[in-house]
Amino acid sequence: MTDYVVDAEFIELEREIDLVSLALVCEDGREFYAVSTEFDATRANDFVRTTVLPQLEPRDNPVWMSRDQIKDALCNFVGETVPRFWSWGGAPYDWMVIAQLFPIADRMPDGWLYTAYDIMMLVDRAGLAIDPLDRSLPTQPTDAHHALADARWAAEVLRAVRR
Repeated sequence: MTDYVVDAEFIELEREIDLVSLALVCEDGREFYAVSTEFDATRANDFVRTTVLPQLEPRDNPVWMSRDQIKDALCNFVGETVPRFWSWGGAPYDWMVIAQLFPIADRMPDGWLYTAYDIMMLVDRAGLAIDPLDRSLPTQPTDAHHALADARWAAEVLRAVRR
């Protein structure tokens, strides 16, 4: 099993999670990052409009992809490994963003677990503070709420807690 730290930025609606961006950092150091061309920015709340959207790469950057392209690129990134997805605090949401890339007819690739694990819970179990964050852990990035920056940071935290 291979560990992947995932972070997603999204627009949370009453019955939907609209993917904005998705990032994964693999335990071997490889990184995946994509921005959806299909999210509806007009439905974003103030936080997403003022904090998340301004950090996105310019629209002509190749990280912008359709959801189908993101799904294919994600599958290529994970490859034949059996992924174990980790996330900081938002594991259910980050997992749902990934799961929504695979309509029922497509199903998840073989071996993919139907869950994600929460790094915040590991920090708590280790007896470390979460809010404010224990000083022994890596400092949160200044560009927090950029999916790749958050995934990189959460991967550092996971490594630190496991030490």
